[in-house]
Amino acid sequence: MGRPIVAVTGIGVVTSLGVGKADNWAALTSGRSGIHPITRFPVDHLNTRISGMVDFLPSSSKGASPLTYELAETAAQEAVSEAGLDSGDFGGPLFLLRRRSSSTGPTVSRSTIPTKRKAVPNGC
Repeated sequence: MGRPIVAVTGIGVVTSLGVGKADNWAALTSGRSGIHPITRFPVDHLNTRISGMVDFLPSSSKGASPLTYELAETAAQEAVSEAGLDSGDFGGPLFLLRRRSSSTGPTVSRSTIPTKRKAVPNGC
């Protein structure tokens, strides 16, 4: 075949309803909507004033790049936990993040998934 075999053993989810399968499932089954007014940026020239934005994470107000990174890291933490793996099982960082700084030029920051996040139980 020539392609590596991949087995998906865990899943992580972050949506406007919450973090993790349990939070999202509870919100969905209770009928709660993740759609709400946009508050993170001006909407004067948009055709809509609502969205399903994730605006409750610490990086939500710090711009697209930090938020994207936190979304990926948070979902990956749940997926790794659900797969029954320890984040220490990996020989290096799970993410490489490239940041641009106007004073120092491009830099590369490495990060592994932190173990301080709350483990999410399997199932809903």
